[in-house]
Amino acid sequence: MTERHLHIALTALAVGLATLHLPLVFRSNINWDEFRYLSVIHQHRSGTLTSALQSIHVHAFGWLPATGPNEVDQIIAGRIVYYLLLAGICCLIYFIARRFVSAAGALFAVVCYLCYREILDHATSFRFDGLAVFLLLGATALLLFPRRPRLTALLAAVLAAAALLVTLKAVFFLPTLGLVLLLRQRAAPVLPDSAPRPDPRERRMFDVVVFTFGFAAAFAALYALHRYSLHVPTVRDPSLFVREAGSRTLLPDRPFPSWPYMRATVTGNLVIWLLILHGLDSVLHRLPARETRGQALLLLTLLLPLLSLVIYRNGFPYYYVFLMPPAVILCGVSFDRLLDATRARGRISSWIPACAVAAVVASFAAHYRGADEVQIQREVVAAVHDIFPQPVTYIDRNSMIASFPKVGFFMSTWGFERYFDAGQPIFEQILRTAAPGFVLANHPALVLDSNVAMPVTRARYRLMEQDHQVLKDNFIPHWGPVFVAGKRLRVPTDAPVFLTMLIPGTYTVESVSPVRIGNLTFNPGEAVQLARGTYVVQSLARDQVLTLRWGRHLHRPEVVPPTGLLFQSL
Repeated sequence: MTERHLHIALTALAVGLATLHLPLVFRSNINWDEFRYLSVIHQHRSGTLTSALQSIHVHAFGWLPATGPNEVDQIIAGRIVYYLLLAGICCLIYFIARRFVSAAGALFAVVCYLCYREILDHATSFRFDGLAVFLLLGATALLLFPRRPRLTALLAAVLAAAALLVTLKAVFFLPTLGLVLLLRQRAAPVLPDSAPRPDPRERRMFDVVVFTFGFAAAFAALYALHRYSLHVPTVRDPSLFVREAGSRTLLPDRPFPSWPYMRATVTGNLVIWLLILHGLDSVLHRLPARETRGQALLLLTLLLPLLSLVIYRNGFPYYYVFLMPPAVILCGVSFDRLLDATRARGRISSWIPACAVAAVVASFAAHYRGADEVQIQREVVAAVHDIFPQPVTYIDRNSMIASFPKVGFFMSTWGFERYFDAGQPIFEQILRTAAPGFVLANHPALVLDSNVAMPVTRARYRLMEQDHQVLKDNFIPHWGPVFVAGKRLRVPTDAPVFLTMLIPGTYTVESVSPVRIGNLTFNPGEAVQLARGTYVVQSLARDQVLTLRWGRHLHRPEVVPPTGLLFQSL
């Protein structure tokens, strides 16, 4: 096999793998924080967004609500954009890798990224990581190929500032960008004429100054413009947000706080990690030689984001979309080393690198899923919109009905930690002030009736007993995971019972005979307007169970509720 044939084969393989990622845009289970990411866009559109950090994506995706009334369709539209970002990330991996390895090695790095299990699961997920890493890789590429050092440093600074506004975890990439800026002139590029002649030391330091001030100015300007676009009188103090985020996610009690996920990603992608280690060994052997030291230092610099796993709590599977692009470049170094070891008489003895490619692709095939994992979520979201044609305040885990106003805390692991640290029940006050119309039980903590089969996500967190009881007392089963505001109580004929309403509104009487509520009598099927307060209820004919259901004959979808899991991963 010639170099040209190898290059063509790897290009075809990379394109084929990228093509196989496309159906996953439409069929992969939508993660709960994708709905949360979408809800920020709806909050900005309705003028209720209060956080200017980690929300700048609303300007790039403000058009999504116009793509359809269903949140699932809106997220898939966003995923299509993220698929294009994935293609851009692959191009940037190739472009950066060509600074250090052959064209075949750079293509192999792209193949490894596309085959990585967590990338397969989350690369096109509509969340922070894909957009942020695209911007950061763009900044890295600009710094590695500085035809115009001042201009590239300034443009890279703007991209890095935008990435930090997308997600604060971009801070883990900033040391890499700074060191690349300092070291870029020490390494001769593989591509001919890809960099200007080295600058004197003082000019390199001037590049650092340009980048630093450009980054600070761009961040301040973008943040100010974004904050100005928020139509609320009070925006959450960013310094408080940053301090709380840092205290919750950094410097935990033990190193490697996400160790279970690290172990799973290494064992699930063992071949790729062996190739990374093989490439790292090659890089370390280049350090002593003066002519290769610069490139070796740059390659080691690209690995710095991996060190965040030592201190970062939220190293969940989707985080590897953000971490792995620089790391897989070492797979390209390993591939070149394998090629060098198998060259004979001007041709490539291909069996060793072919085995590496086959092993990586086999890992991809083992984890590829073609089943439609979105259908259950689509049915639930469609049912909610069918029940409530107009937006209604509600409670759920993660703003799954992004176009409706949600109340209650965001039920992530961090959200539950804050909830338990506060040590105070919250939902009675929420019911009194916000009067939510329904609970969407998309978290086990929100399952209010064990006799109702519904799709919920796996989780170990639960609400405080007082909060769970107040929700159970004020919401009744309606359809699958949808519990609507209401009351269900046994009413005897010989003694009145007391009914306490926390959620005012119109309720439909569901009974077998007339009942008296306060001073008025209501027949089955009639509507009653109830204010917040306590009422005396009495059955006028016989002992019976009275149900008061929120709304006037609230619609119930005819479709049978699904029974599978709504969310299949973290």
